[in-house]
Amino acid sequence: MLPDIGPHRAAMLLAERQKIGRLQGSEELLATPEIVPAKLQRLLPLVSIE
Repeated sequence: MLPDIGPHRAAMLLAERQKIGRLQGSEELLATPEIVPAKLQRLLPLVSIE
């Protein structure tokens, strides 16, 4: 689990990923509604894009 990412936001992230395909970088998470720059900064230490 990631902080501030509950079932609703997780579903939004998955839907966005299915729509645009594989993420090339963590900054692309900003394309998802409700992922604002401050939230992304809190998540960056916890996520990796491979």
